[in-house]
Amino acid sequence: MRLILLLVTCTSIAFSCSTPKKLVKDGPVITFDANPIDIGKLTKGELHTLFFNFTNTGNENLVIDLVTACKCAELDWPRTPVAPGQQGEIKVVFDSSTIEVGQITKTVDIIANTDPLVVEAKFKVNILSP
Repeated sequence: MRLILLLVTCTSIAFSCSTPKKLVKDGPVITFDANPIDIGKLTKGELHTLFFNFTNTGNENLVIDLVTACKCAELDWPRTPVAPGQQGEIKVVFDSSTIEVGQITKTVDIIANTDPLVVEAKFKVNILSP
């Protein structure tokens, strides 16, 4: 009897270990075409517009509640749900007038119904003296 119990236990453990794992994450997933984006060089005071293009690679609608960044950026994002497989873009208008000269990296926080709740997009820029 113990031998049968041991055999059943070993078989069930072996089966559970060989069961394929789910590769697709449930829920919406933001997958960027490029992140971070390197703007390159800007002279202090210049404006530069960049786009974080993305695809919802998840299996549920993506709803972006809010996008935030420093005061040096004006932001625009999709206000309607982005369906699985569909693309969207986050527009950033960067104003370098208040930024110190030198190499910087800025973060754009996307607050959405994703896991984790906040997804980061970054851009790099080298600010030159006027």
